[in-house]
Amino acid sequence: MKKDLVIAKYQEDTSWTKDVDESWNIVLYDKDKDIPNIGRDSHTFLYHICLNYNNLADITVFSQGSYREHCKGFIGILKDIEHGNGYTPLSDRKFKLKSTESTFYKVPDIVSDCQKRFGLEEKDIEFPYGAFMAVDKEVILRRPLKYYLNLLTLVSSSDKYTHELEYMWPQVLQ
Repeated sequence: MKKDLVIAKYQEDTSWTKDVDESWNIVLYDKDKDIPNIGRDSHTFLYHICLNYNNLADITVFSQGSYREHCKGFIGILKDIEHGNGYTPLSDRKFKLKSTESTFYKVPDIVSDCQKRFGLEEKDIEFPYGAFMAVDKEVILRRPLKYYLNLLTLVSSSDKYTHELEYMWPQVLQ
């Protein structure tokens, strides 16, 4: 079974990756060197999905460059992740928003407006803080490459959409 740990890094210390079990293929995108520093971690995750759409690992874990603020037991959790769980949020904290509520971002939108923008069903949501998640290949492949390319274009244009997508990842990947 192929397992990728995709890390969106921007100036964080990623020396912790030496503690990751060797069964994981570490894919580190350094936003200082490898790819443009736009769109925060969502841009990096979408970039990886689009670049590898036809060659995704059986399971992919998406992570920021530093896990301690969002997922304290991350290294241990990686040891227990198995293929077949679909979508698994890994963050320590989750938030709930009603579809009629406003997002937290500087220029807030109503959740249902964000859902429309991303082509999702309008409903109440629960999302993991920091977008740490494990996703089976089959879940990602439920949506066509064009869908992810459109999201990549959107998050590349404004951090507003990047933050909104953080709330929507559970819907996008379920």
